[in-house]
Amino acid sequence: MEKTKKEIKNAVIKNSNNIQNNIVISIDTNKKITKFNEECEKVLGFTKKEALYQQIFDFLIPNSYAKKWEHKINFLQKNKKIDDFELPLLDKNDQEVRISWSCFPVKNAYGDIANINLVGSLITLIKDESEAVFEFPKQETKQKKVEIPKVKHVEKEKSNNFKELNKMIKSLKRKNSELDKKNKNLEKNLNYLKNRLEQNKDKKDKKRKIEKKSDKNLQSFSEIDDTMINKQEYENMVHELDNREKLLNKLESNLMKDKEKINEKVNEFKKWRKKLESLETEIENRQKELISKEKLLTDKIESTRGITIDAPKEQKIVKYHDILDKIPDSAVVIHRGILKQVNDSFASLIRYNIDEILEKSLFDFIIPEELSEVKEFYINRLMGVEVSTFETTLLTKDNDEILVEINTKPTDFNGKKAEIAIIKTIKSKKEEK
Repeated sequence: MEKTKKEIKNAVIKNSNNIQNNIVISIDTNKKITKFNEECEKVLGFTKKEALYQQIFDFLIPNSYAKKWEHKINFLQKNKKIDDFELPLLDKNDQEVRISWSCFPVKNAYGDIANINLVGSLITLIKDESEAVFEFPKQETKQKKVEIPKVKHVEKEKSNNFKELNKMIKSLKRKNSELDKKNKNLEKNLNYLKNRLEQNKDKKDKKRKIEKKSDKNLQSFSEIDDTMINKQEYENMVHELDNREKLLNKLESNLMKDKEKINEKVNEFKKWRKKLESLETEIENRQKELISKEKLLTDKIESTRGITIDAPKEQKIVKYHDILDKIPDSAVVIHRGILKQVNDSFASLIRYNIDEILEKSLFDFIIPEELSEVKEFYINRLMGVEVSTFETTLLTKDNDEILVEINTKPTDFNGKKAEIAIIKTIKSKKEEK
């Protein structure tokens, strides 16, 4: 439901009292006509084919009132609503037709304004109207301002935050399902309301055919009772719709806050990963610098003493090309957190195709609440602590959680420093439960 209580009341009253005289025009965001009903054809003289998809300012708006119309339409495009204002249109004979308007914007499924509905009645018909119009008290709908929480830049984030992140995601899914149910109920109520309006219109048409011309301005007591009962039903339905709309607005506000918190967590994690990569690059550069200094020192010692000194043995480099396919367990080659090579066993474990895994970050397949533990592992590695094994939980393509042990060893990937990781399944989360 995108309409407010006031819009629904006005639409119900006008349709129930004088629906056959309503002029209805709809325009899109480019001010082109998308709807032109039969009453427009009668009053203005243009056919629907002549009017549809034409600019409304090209032939319907008088030049002397163009600025006023432009101001009203711009106001409506800002998601505002205007009731009871008089502005004329031009008919096919270039004569100005005085019309009283009530206009409101209509949104699409994504919450953007798609059309502007202009509902009007001839001024002469309004003055000659003999039936009393039942008016509802005007109420203004206030929209609550959503306060965006300030982002706190934290250097080290505890694992509790990732658990809260997972809870928020589950809460969002649950609230989305609740919104879907509420929307379905609202659609049913709206359909019921439309059917009631059509039934009332049919009843009134039948009564007008039966009544004599002399009794047009008279109403029997039974008709008055029927009108009051119908208006009471409308009022009850509008009240119920208003309560449901408030509930939907509240749920939507909570969803927006939760999404903002999730985005903050994701952005903060991205910053941490970039910082980790820069630290790793700095350590590599420092290592190269130390090796070059060590070589210079060795050369100087050889030149002064004439003693041949064996060069320090380089760390054995493991080539991944011929090894991964021979490893029975799941195995991957990682360079700066990116999966460069995987075997069939790992792809089968997390239920992805190999081409869906390559060039993806290993963190993409780890549940959010355990990312802090992986972060701590890599920070210890960068600080020089000899740690090669850690436990974590992988998330499969089917959203199943698998507890694994990851054992890493240094290797080479296209001449760059990398790691080969052996992954063994410990116990799935479902088996633990």
